[in-house]
Amino acid sequence: MKKSFFLLSALGLFGCAGFGFEKPMRDSALKGAIISALKQQRGLDISHVYVDVDAGAVVISGMVDSSQQEKLLEKTVYHVRGVKEPTFNLAVKQ
Repeated sequence: MKKSFFLLSALGLFGCAGFGFEKPMRDSALKGAIISALKQQRGLDISHVYVDVDAGAVVISGMVDSSQQEKLLEKTVYHVRGVKEPTFNLAVKQ
């Protein structure tokens, strides 16, 4: 009984540790997370897309094949943890 109480208490403390105090992600880790998320999207060609992260500021530039790909790319980037206000400089191939 005592052991299970201690275990549950410890899990509760660790689960709450850092709540609201997330450490900002390093630029290289954030860039990697963004690229990984984009690569996982089926039908999204990112061969002409460039990701730049400097002091937490995210800039996505390059060219995509369609406006649908542009929307998917933007939505994907916004859902990456650590991305707050990205800047998009994308062109759609004509």
